[in-house]
Amino acid sequence: MQSWQSRYTYTVAILIIVVVTLALYAEVVFPRDPNVIYPWSSDTWGHLVKAVYLREQISEGIWYPDLFPEWYSGQQMLRYFPPITYYSLVGLSEFTGNIYMAGNYLLFITAVIGGVSVLLFAPRIGLGWATVGGIFFVIFPDNVRVAFAEGNLPRIISTALLPAAFFS
Repeated sequence: MQSWQSRYTYTVAILIIVVVTLALYAEVVFPRDPNVIYPWSSDTWGHLVKAVYLREQISEGIWYPDLFPEWYSGQQMLRYFPPITYYSLVGLSEFTGNIYMAGNYLLFITAVIGGVSVLLFAPRIGLGWATVGGIFFVIFPDNVRVAFAEGNLPRIISTALLPAAFFS
């Protein structure tokens, strides 16, 4: 029979990372002022516009649109960035009813996924250090810069998957 420590240690580690991330992203996920839900990086606005367009296209039955006419006089919408970002934003906007909050939730969710995925290294470095690494991953300045200052939403998804990609 396993002791309670071995049964619940990963659950506790995940909860610690989620709670720390929630504390750090509280104003993003649960803004007190409705005027602070808007992103302040220009790149985010472009990705949100693409998600709104994709949502419109899906409502018309087109699940993979070819051209996005409002971007540089028409360009292939899903050519340069992975489509999972835009489909995730569409799903989150259906949940929230607001594309801006969908973008904010995407920031939080990817931070949690990235932080928790560091726990994959726990058998090598120990669960305590992996938990600390997960928290550091959430607050790593480059990750925060990409998410908030650059607003490159497709890149935050790939950044969140980095620890899992290097796990073998």
